Amino acid sequence: MTTHIVPVGFDYDRLIAPLIRDQFTVDRVVLLEGAVGSEANVEYSRNLAEKLEGDFQNLLGAETERLVLADVYDYDTAFVRGYDLINAELDAGSEVWVNVSSIPRPVSFALATAAHSIILERGADRERLHTYYTAPEKYLETELAEELRDARSTLSEVAEGNVDEAAVDERLESIGALLAEFDEEYTDSFRSKVICNVDRLGPGGKAYLEQEEHGNSHRTSLSRIGELWVRAHADDPPEALS
Repeated sequence: MTTHIVPVGFDYDRLIAPLIRDQFTVDRVVLLEGAVGSEANVEYSRNLAEKLEGDFQNLLGAETERLVLADVYDYDTAFVRGYDLINAELDAGSEVWVNVSSIPRPVSFALATAAHSIILERGADRERLHTYYTAPEKYLETELAEELRDARSTLSEVAEGNVDEAAVDERLESIGALLAEFDEEYTDSFRSKVICNVDRLGPGGKAYLEQEEHGNSHRTSLSRIGELWVRAHADDPPEALS
């Protein structure tokens, strides 16, 4: 069983296209939807998650589950949610792939950190847990900005009475195509590619504890990752060690 944990932001290609193109085995998908931001953003994310749910099922034959993150900017909660989710999938015997490409960065960082923590704890399962990042060939925001500049130039000409119907038609066609791509209608391009597969984070380096020198002794306290680990294992917030 192969499970992909996929936070949903505003990108379609980066979340499913590489899996189809590179013929990944995907048995189960957990889509994490963000629920904070403007009404338009929340609706867009919800619609995209709905489309991804259908496409993962229809194109890859994957069982799909949708979960909601109440606040995509709450790093601590996202860490705990991701930590519990990854552990549950590993406990069920799955090989787990975590996509950290989309959604606001606090969630991506939280999921990557949670995966790293679990790799430290579950050395025997290290080969079954992977994080990966996909990069787009281009960014629609850049193309939208360029299209706005061209449209402004055309409208300025129109405002001055210099009506070039061919130029207006060209702008309308270009804007329509770009908007269609932004609404993920052109999903057969599969422009994204996996550029970073972080499989071997390993146990090296600072983990759950950190020390500060105080005279001839050391004061030991939980590191940031350690605090999050404790929070994931207890109902009460962590306290520093004295």
